[in-house]
Amino acid sequence: MMTSLRLQQTLRHPFDVWVYRNKKWGVLATDEIVVGDIVSLTSGTEDAVGSVLSHMTVRTSRRIKSKRRRDAHNHDVGRHVPADLLLLKGSAVVNEAMLTGESVPQIKESLDTLEDASGNGVTNLDLEDALYKKSILFGGTVLVNHDAKRGSSSDDADSYAQDNTTPSSKKNIIPPPPDNGCICFTLRTGFDTQQGQLLRTMIHAAKKTGGAGQSDGINTLDTFLFILLLLLCAVVSAISVLQAGWYDPTRNKFRLVLHVIIIVTSVVPPELPMELSLAVTSSLADLMKRCAVYCTEPFRIPLAGKVDVCCFDKTGTLTSDEMRLRGVRLPPFSSSGVVEKKERMISCVDGTNHGSNVDLVLPSSSSSSSSSANVDDADDDDVDEENRMNVIPREVLRVMVGCQSLATTTGGGPGEVVTEEDIIGDPLEKAVLLGCNWTLRSSNTVCPKSSIMTNTTAMTSSMSSSSSAYLKPISVHHRFTFSSRLKRMTVLARDAQSRDLWALSKGAPETLHALLDKTSIPSNYEQVYKYHMGLGQRVLCMGYRNLGSSADVSDLREKGRSYVERDLIFGGFLVLDCPLKSDSCRVIKELKSSCHDAVMITGDSVLTAAEVARQVGIIGTKPKDTYELKKVVRGGSGGANEEEEGKVSFEFVPMDDDNDGDGSKTAAGTTTTGKQNRGIAYVPSNFNVLEEMTQKSEVALCVSGETLIEFAMEAVRRKRRKDATTASTTTAPPPLHVKTVFHELEARDALKSLVTIVSVFARHAPRQKEAVIAAFNDAGKFTLMCGDGTNDVGALKQAHVGISIVSVPDLEAKQRSAEEEIAKIKAEEKKERKAMKKKNKKTAKDGDAKSSSSSSIDKKRRKKARSLNLEKVVRQMQEAEEELSYVALGDASVASPFTSRAMSIKCCKDVLQQGRCTLVTMIQIYKILGVNCLVNALVLTKLHTHGVKQGDRQLTVVGMVVAAMFLFVTKGKPLSTLSPQRPPSTVLCKQVLLSITVQFVIHFVAIMAATNLSLSYVDPYDPSIIPDGAFNPNTLNTCTFLLTVMATINTFVVNYRGKPFTENLMDNKLMLRSVQVSYGALFASALEVFPPLNQLIQLAPLPTPEVVRAMPVDMIQNENVYLSGMVDMFGFNVTLCIFMVLDGVLSYVAEKTIVRIFEG
Repeated sequence: MMTSLRLQQTLRHPFDVWVYRNKKWGVLATDEIVVGDIVSLTSGTEDAVGSVLSHMTVRTSRRIKSKRRRDAHNHDVGRHVPADLLLLKGSAVVNEAMLTGESVPQIKESLDTLEDASGNGVTNLDLEDALYKKSILFGGTVLVNHDAKRGSSSDDADSYAQDNTTPSSKKNIIPPPPDNGCICFTLRTGFDTQQGQLLRTMIHAAKKTGGAGQSDGINTLDTFLFILLLLLCAVVSAISVLQAGWYDPTRNKFRLVLHVIIIVTSVVPPELPMELSLAVTSSLADLMKRCAVYCTEPFRIPLAGKVDVCCFDKTGTLTSDEMRLRGVRLPPFSSSGVVEKKERMISCVDGTNHGSNVDLVLPSSSSSSSSSANVDDADDDDVDEENRMNVIPREVLRVMVGCQSLATTTGGGPGEVVTEEDIIGDPLEKAVLLGCNWTLRSSNTVCPKSSIMTNTTAMTSSMSSSSSAYLKPISVHHRFTFSSRLKRMTVLARDAQSRDLWALSKGAPETLHALLDKTSIPSNYEQVYKYHMGLGQRVLCMGYRNLGSSADVSDLREKGRSYVERDLIFGGFLVLDCPLKSDSCRVIKELKSSCHDAVMITGDSVLTAAEVARQVGIIGTKPKDTYELKKVVRGGSGGANEEEEGKVSFEFVPMDDDNDGDGSKTAAGTTTTGKQNRGIAYVPSNFNVLEEMTQKSEVALCVSGETLIEFAMEAVRRKRRKDATTASTTTAPPPLHVKTVFHELEARDALKSLVTIVSVFARHAPRQKEAVIAAFNDAGKFTLMCGDGTNDVGALKQAHVGISIVSVPDLEAKQRSAEEEIAKIKAEEKKERKAMKKKNKKTAKDGDAKSSSSSSIDKKRRKKARSLNLEKVVRQMQEAEEELSYVALGDASVASPFTSRAMSIKCCKDVLQQGRCTLVTMIQIYKILGVNCLVNALVLTKLHTHGVKQGDRQLTVVGMVVAAMFLFVTKGKPLSTLSPQRPPSTVLCKQVLLSITVQFVIHFVAIMAATNLSLSYVDPYDPSIIPDGAFNPNTLNTCTFLLTVMATINTFVVNYRGKPFTENLMDNKLMLRSVQVSYGALFASALEVFPPLNQLIQLAPLPTPEVVRAMPVDMIQNENVYLSGMVDMFGFNVTLCIFMVLDGVLSYVAEKTIVRIFEG
């Protein structure tokens, strides 16, 4: 129901857009767009079509006005992207939250004109490539802002022909659209779009995870076999009844066959689906009410009770999405901007090769005063040594504030203030820009905050030349956007009133190293960035190059980024971090203490991921005991020949090992080795050793996404080489591709062994994340994946339990600030109590009453101030919670099985607790139904031959009691802590089957004992004792009814599991009260305390002591002599109560003994 409502909300009425067809612009409804159409898209709230109605014919105007009236109720007309569109001209800011769940709007740039190797002017598009996704507007997303003039190319003055056509195609120039919108090419429509594919996933249920079906959380095959076992018991009972009655001339054959059919059908519990659905539905409602977790696939709730491995993304999940600028590690600059030969080393105050956080330079003072002018431009006498160390050179500052893809939601014109909330884009880039005290003037221009309201000319005239040069605005003319494959981005920018064009780059240190001018690379380059990554910090390398005043943007754009991104001057390391979320460490600790394996799957670097994993408790080793899997080529250069010859192997290498003396790196993740190193070879003989070492936390193992691909490809190559030696045919196998290698059987077999011993998966792309989860599933593990972004969607769907959480950095910062303030208040109170206690002792000793009175007044004043401060903080937290409730959940969140409105991973613990509670409840429902069905089969077979029957009112009462208890069983709440014990995962395990058998035997003995006791007091001439006779209350019917109902109630009590998975029976008040009332009614009926109750449920009076004493001895059967002795001693009523008590006590003791044997 929830998914259907969300689907209805995503449906939007068609609206009018400008479409270029037949070499002219015209107006069409969005539901008439087809693949290949050229579309103009705008972001204004007004109907862009209406602004140019005057240019249309009367007929066209009427049609547009008619459509506008039809769409008048649609307030978002003109804002939502109607199809998957390729941006040809202009730029756009798009909110993809409804598609990806990410709250950060994305910047879309127009497509670069690319030519293939043949030079025929054809652009080969790969829509799955992240490079082209930067130019695709996905259907259903919201266009926040657009700039029709700004292209991915050069200056705003460049024409469309210059920006988006090749010389061979200038004759096909598309004229500007009438609404001045972005020009787009239609790629996909309807269900072929990204949103359409998402809707398909939501409409059509995905395949059940984990091999066999999981329709109710218990394996469907197990359920079938369980019912089959009960059916076999019923068939045996039915055959015995049929044999006993078929040759009896007094029996009606039709009624006999009907009775046999009833026996068979009664053993198959008809209420089983209803009871299981009730358990899942109750858990679903509890998750929503208690934990604010929404589930679109309820069958996965009991699967959460089986989870072995919990996988977490890092940024936005374990850590906040909020990025904090820690500072910059600067190299020593010379006057030319190149590091001097004699100082080829990044400054380190502590004298080490890597330095520390003390060496980080913050830009706050650099951009706010004239004393922060470029150190090279200022006179040495004007800048003392202390200020010199806190100055960031203009070249570095230019990279920090200029190399970004931020945009504004406003026009950003002169005199218009651009607030922090108006700036949208990557949180990292936003943190750097604001940390430098700069802001956006427009999507193309950045400037200091102090000049946002001031004309640039006036500003520069009022400042010194050095200061004005430092604070000049920067205009971005072209962006080579960030690519996850290249791990870097570059922009072409100019300073205001300057013709010099600068190439500004930033990216991963290991990637940018190859693009830097060798003379500018410090000797401790690698040690510095690895040190900061080892602290869990985000490190970006910066580089720049002056392209000169004659450089042309269009020309450089045609030459490509490979031409621009070369011989860059090293500009230092940009260091940022994401604060850990407040409860990440606590939740991970609880998960590991409950015997869950916790792993991290992230796109961050290995060093950063490993340190964060160490901080939250995923790995418990020291850095020197942390190993990374590396590809090793023995005795070669690491080329393709060595790979084909089988010289490739994989080793776990210490992450602090720089390979000096042991080997040399030939590529990322690849090492050529000529002698023994400190690594641990990953070979089958070492697997058990590695597994034991990881379990004892002696080592922690990591693997990068690149190495994972190489590992999978090498596994396939080995298999192919082996097959090639034995195969008679010479047919070449299909080539391996990184996008499909994880689907190969050999790769999956290799990965399922590797992933079980690895704790950190770093630098993983979305496909690799999904492959890791699939490998855990193939290894027989039940997986939980928790993430927050679009790159986690594949893994969330692949996991047995996928949980998407909300990531709102602003609210996280507000909550974290409030929590820190509360902790500060508590610390102050504790400190004051200690000081007051010490002072009171001194006052009592000195007898200074005046001092005591004064301190009491000060104490009250401070207490009142703290109380007011605490109220303010609590109010701030409540406001954050209220704001969080208004955060919209994206369609990607609905596609994920579980979605939490919380911003922390605590929801994972909540889901696991509820999953265990649901799984235990379902197992006990199976056990209760199994025992009760077997008891019913006993009543219908063995007892029916003695004429035992039940009245209509008896059946009604029993049905109502059983239904109520089944309902109350599902109301059990999970415990607040996760237990190291695991609940049974299947109904066919030895523990469950033995428990059902033993309980049935105990109930069988008790019921048959009561039956044999009652037979002596039944009138042999009573017509109701005939199997086909009518029901008539007698002693036999009454005793068997009371024992049967007692066995049913005992089944609920005995199989109610309670701790350590759910609350105990004493805490489940509804269940407890129903059991107490049932027991009270049964014993009251057995003791005949309230005769009207016996009459109501059609019970006959039980034999009195006089009747018992008058019973002739010859009427008592030999097997009933001992039972008759008990009756003589205690009376019939008390003896019956003893049977009822023994039935419950023996069943309870047997069940607890079985649990202790199997679970310890």
